[in-house]
Amino acid sequence: MSFRQISAAIRHTHDVTSIRKLSSVNDHLVGQYVRVLVSVTLTKIGVLLSSDDVWAFSITFDGSTHHGTTFFDVRIRISVKGILYNFHLITMPHFGPHTADL
Repeated sequence: MSFRQISAAIRHTHDVTSIRKLSSVNDHLVGQYVRVLVSVTLTKIGVLLSSDDVWAFSITFDGSTHHGTTFFDVRIRISVKGILYNFHLITMPHFGPHTADL
């Protein structure tokens, strides 16, 4: 989730539950939510991979450009009991120059 998506989720949760602590969204609060989301996702991936029902998994790395900004994307796909789970592990912007020269 992006910063804006997390901010919107926090505001929506505040509107529905009226929890005062969620009334102001700042970088620190969003950072805490991101840590929780990453932790939950990595735990879910670990549980899925340790299951005897895992048929296959793949890890993909992708580089692309969106609106002039280059992004590096890592995904993992896991097939469990005929259900394909698709997780984004990281999507990171890359602002410096890059070449394919070795």
